[in-house]
Amino acid sequence: MHNTEWWRYVEERLAARDMTPADFERESGISRSRINHWRDKGMLPTPDLARKVAETFRDPVLRAYLAAGILEPEDLDHVVELPPDLGAIPTDVLIAEFRRRLKDVGNTVSIPTDEEIAAHPERYSEGRLTLGSEERARRGASGGTPAG
Repeated sequence: MHNTEWWRYVEERLAARDMTPADFERESGISRSRINHWRDKGMLPTPDLARKVAETFRDPVLRAYLAAGILEPEDLDHVVELPPDLGAIPTDVLIAEFRRRLKDVGNTVSIPTDEEIAAHPERYSEGRLTLGSEERARRGASGGTPAG
């Protein structure tokens, strides 16, 4: 396996998004043989493929171009600040930030605590809140927060 900057870029994003090469192939339309060439032979993508990879990962194209060697940092005539790779941020940090932002806007949506989820796992599934009809009715009647 060639350990190129490009392959590290792809591999890190696959892992951060819990994607397999098959998932990536399905979402991007880029063949698995092309992915294998990047991994096994150290081949680099064309600018069009690097753009498609970035779009699939919802990553800035500039970051992909830098990882692929299409652009070098010195090619940029000014400092460019790239947004963070959200896939690399730990989930607990994202949840804490989400909770902080909800408080900042005065949102009435309550986010369940880990204890609430553990106590009622049937209400929650990964990445999605599942409410029963009683809970929905209670939240609707109380302005969006559970009656307590």
